[in-house]
Amino acid sequence: PAPPPPPPAMNVDQEGSNTQMMRQANMRKKGGHLADPTRHDDSDLLGTGMVDLRQSSCLNSNAEPKWAQLNQVMQPNTEDLALISDADEQLIFKIVFKEKVNLSEILIRADKAPESADDECSAPKLVKVFSNKDDLDFGDVGDETPASIIEMVVGEHRTRLVGARYQRVSSVQIFVEANQGDTPLTFLNRLSVIGHRAWNG
Repeated sequence: PAPPPPPPAMNVDQEGSNTQMMRQANMRKKGGHLADPTRHDDSDLLGTGMVDLRQSSCLNSNAEPKWAQLNQVMQPNTEDLALISDADEQLIFKIVFKEKVNLSEILIRADKAPESADDECSAPKLVKVFSNKDDLDFGDVGDETPASIIEMVVGEHRTRLVGARYQRVSSVQIFVEANQGDTPLTFLNRLSVIGHRAWNG
């Protein structure tokens, strides 16, 4: 008898193979990750234009022109300018955002101490982070519960910000309570707040 005819050609596998190849190509273009509409890339929020510098401030920072101000230490600050405290060792950074954001990380760098300060100064050690406490001041900071407490190391210190208190925030407050050397003043060279815009939905 004649052999049975071959089965009809099927395109399903070929289409699946083509689809898989396209997915792999797209994944390579995106640095090894498949496109995910819920995935956000975190970055420095000042660099993305999300920080409102006119509304942001630093309490107890020395305002003399030879010292860096908040807007300078929130930029890359390749010249290692130093922001230093004024009356004592404590500082409160009050960072206001133009829209609600989700925070993921804070970077503080203090590795280039100023050489011409009137009093000895050292890097931050004990740092407390709050969110949406717009009116926070030295008089009431002790009554508030921080979202995070950070024991810093000398140099550059990165801290992950985890929890609901860092989601959809309009401002963040960073309280430097004590410094490394128990010196009269505190300095830092860089402050970076990292995260992404909190999209609705």
